[in-house]
Amino acid sequence: MGAGRQWQKRIVHATAYLCLAFACLVAPPAGAGGDLTGEPAPDFTLKSMDGKNLRLSEYRGGVVLLSLWASWCGDCREQLNDLNALHSELRERGVAVITVSVDSRTERAIELATDLQLQIPVLLDARQTVARQYDPRFMPMTVLIDPAGTIRHVHEGFELPDTAVYLAEVEQLLADFGPIAEEG
Repeated sequence: MGAGRQWQKRIVHATAYLCLAFACLVAPPAGAGGDLTGEPAPDFTLKSMDGKNLRLSEYRGGVVLLSLWASWCGDCREQLNDLNALHSELRERGVAVITVSVDSRTERAIELATDLQLQIPVLLDARQTVARQYDPRFMPMTVLIDPAGTIRHVHEGFELPDTAVYLAEVEQLLADFGPIAEEG
């Protein structure tokens, strides 16, 4: 790895920790998503874009970054780009990044995912059963789940510094629970 890339990673990590420190000073907004913190993550099974059924509980034992999004949401598009970029790094560390489109017309979600060349799992919630379980007030809704299946952090909406906050929170979960081996 080149010296420039090493400095870039150090800057990203330092920014993540600073953002987390700042985020801890600001109370999260009250509401449905914030009420989930500390609760068991509601389990669900949905079809992915490739037609496979995926169940959230299959990821128990690892850290999960779950994002609920919709094709009409501009902030969701930005977040999906960032999550797609983080996917390889996080996967190598045993962290699953899973996204759930709440679009009632799945072709819109598939079109956006294809346009963005997403490599992360895209699950389709056309009946909005998962959306009802998690009850987001703002899109996207990002939920960080620990290896025991407990929701540790909930974020609603998205701004560019949020990616650094997610990274810092993932780092803390990995530190709390120890290294997680990637599954085949």
